Amino acid sequence: MVVNQEELEQQIEMLSKKFLYEVYKQARIKKLNRKDLATLLQKSPGYLSQIFHGKKPLTFELLIRFQQALQFEFEITTRPIIL
Repeated sequence: MVVNQEELEQQIEMLSKKFLYEVYKQARIKKLNRKDLATLLQKSPGYLSQIFHGKKPLTFELLIRFQQALQFEFEITTRPIIL
């Protein structure tokens, strides 16, 4: 399945939102606001805001930092794409 650049960007955005929603849930469980999370990550609250609003790309490095700071692990599963 070949996707054009626009479709690719949409899929990247959706995948990023899925990961960030899991981060958000973990932060809520630990009663952390974005400023607290930024402090744990040694990042600015503005930087995290840009990540959560899709203005900056989500990286694997940041995903690992989220896991370490919030003490959880992402679990990856797959399923077939139904066309």
